[in-house]
Amino acid sequence: MTVHRLFSSILIACTAALAACSPAAGDMREREPLHFDKSPKTTSQNGDSDSHLVADPELNSDNLGDTESNSNEPGETRDNAGVDANIARDSKDNSNESADNCSQFCDLGKFRIEDPTQQLSYDARHLGILALCGDSARDAKCVDRALRDGAILFAEEGGSEPKKILLYPTRFEAFIDDASARIDTAATEGRWSESLDRVIAGVDGRRVSPEKTLDNLRQAVVSGASSFAIDIESLPARSSNLNDIGDFKPTVKIGGFQTKFSRSKNRTHNVKLAASAVDGLFLMPGAEFSYNDWVGERSEARGYREAPVIEQGQLVEGLGGGACQVSSTIHAAALLSGLEIVERYNHSLPSSYIPMGMDAVVSYPTLDLRIKNNFDHPVVLRVLIEDTTLIANFYSDTPRNSKVYFRHEIAEEIPYKEVITTDPTLPPETTKITKRGKPGYRILRSRIVLKDGKESFEKFYDDTYQSQTQNVTISPDVVYPPPPLES
Repeated sequence: MTVHRLFSSILIACTAALAACSPAAGDMREREPLHFDKSPKTTSQNGDSDSHLVADPELNSDNLGDTESNSNEPGETRDNAGVDANIARDSKDNSNESADNCSQFCDLGKFRIEDPTQQLSYDARHLGILALCGDSARDAKCVDRALRDGAILFAEEGGSEPKKILLYPTRFEAFIDDASARIDTAATEGRWSESLDRVIAGVDGRRVSPEKTLDNLRQAVVSGASSFAIDIESLPARSSNLNDIGDFKPTVKIGGFQTKFSRSKNRTHNVKLAASAVDGLFLMPGAEFSYNDWVGERSEARGYREAPVIEQGQLVEGLGGGACQVSSTIHAAALLSGLEIVERYNHSLPSSYIPMGMDAVVSYPTLDLRIKNNFDHPVVLRVLIEDTTLIANFYSDTPRNSKVYFRHEIAEEIPYKEVITTDPTLPPETTKITKRGKPGYRILRSRIVLKDGKESFEKFYDDTYQSQTQNVTISPDVVYPPPPLES
């Protein structure tokens, strides 16, 4: 269950209670849906992703209370002026009542946070929690104003002093973001060493679960507990099958491919970063490799830099430029090793570093390269860099005893279009090509395997590469294109 769905279920469960305590509860339907988006706040060649904080503009992370170790130092708990000011402001906007009429909130005090990294305590309001004591008409208006300001009815307590518990999701989001920054750790995958003589064990990762942590907070509030736990999920490393390899030694190269890359500093950096993420990966028989899973998002937060990328038929600057050369080189190596290609896409334009039909564009998380080990023995991928050469080789302990050929031929050349612009400021009889056009292509692709004197043929889907428009600027007296010469 996502946090969005979790908040939605809370809203549904509280609908009846809201009708009784809030005269304008129906207005909640018009507010933005509440949700978390824990995507990194970065931009990459593979799409933009930004975390979304809903409503409550004055309750942002800048207003968070201190998250220090348990102490009694003055100032550890900041006052709650931001919360009350929000409600007071809405009070002035919607009635003649003063801000004091919305001062019926109970102090829930501090919560001790069960955090594996350090001892922390948060004031309840800095977690986004407010409790309204009593059930008077005045209190009902306060609840309604808080709801209009972005809060949700989080829980209710009965007894001699009933309380309505409100939650500002933006505050809780900020708390989760802070906890995730301290706790989240990516898994380190198990892989073979560079010399292919030993296995380097993987290390499990971990991440904060917003949904379960929110539920822990709710239970603590309802039960009156003074602490709650940050729920942490384990991220197992993909290394369990390394325990089943027995005497396997990857000493036989079964196929490979290499490409050249430019000496551009940023592109070289990106190529090395992506290559290091997949070097040494291990596939048991029947297992699949996902490039996006292993390499991850090509983002600034993960160390990638701006370099040229192909986007919508144009060469532009983008984060992670060079990562597609790594995926393309691996794809070509897999083709020539006889491995099964499960998922692969071509670029919109031909790439300078690899023949048409052999490239493999990747875009996190939508466009992936997936390869399956269709042999009855394990395989290991090595991705090496020697000067400006990128090398991808697959190894096993069993000779392939076959020859693999990849055939790619042009089935159709797609003419480019011309855009003609007349410029009256040009001298007479002037024709200028301001952007040179290039034809597109439709490529037939197939793989032939020769084994024991027999030939097997595998046809792949065709690739289509776009043509590139040619731009021509002419003076007013020029006829373009020129008429054909008479014989």
